[in-house]
Amino acid sequence: MKPKTDHHPKQELSGEIVAQMMRKIRGQFCGDVPPKQWAQDFNWIRKNVVLWPAHFICNRKHFTLPPGRYVEIMQGIFDDIKSKGNTAAVRYWPGYLMKCVQDHWQHHWEDYYTEAKAVRNLALHTMANLGTVKPEDKTVDVMAMAQRSLNAHRNSGRKPAKKQPDNDQLTMF
Repeated sequence: MKPKTDHHPKQELSGEIVAQMMRKIRGQFCGDVPPKQWAQDFNWIRKNVVLWPAHFICNRKHFTLPPGRYVEIMQGIFDDIKSKGNTAAVRYWPGYLMKCVQDHWQHHWEDYYTEAKAVRNLALHTMANLGTVKPEDKTVDVMAMAQRSLNAHRNSGRKPAKKQPDNDQLTMF
């Protein structure tokens, strides 16, 4: 029996992409942060810096990008922050990174939307439905679901809102 060989390029998994971006953030921006502080900020950075754009484009703007393009955009943002930002004045890197990343995506999302919905991508999607090419990668969608689940976990510890009494008669004042 022949060994099974896969001629398709390996797709990056969302966990690998997140780990890659977290290593880049740690190396570029938070290298001097003590390990204890990094451990405390890790989940917050992952949710609000790395995964927030995936949630933003998939759940709010209703489009997705190939994982390679997503990583390319994020690395470009990080490089711009390092080269153009006022890094000496930053007192809290996680908050600064979140603000920069979110501002970038809110300002440029239409450019990425146009890119994602280009005729070429529509043709590839159609061919994937016909079975002539491999279907599109859903890695960024999975990252958006991860961000959503982290938010749900955060909100699970809250007390429920007080229930207002159901009165048939409304008060006058």
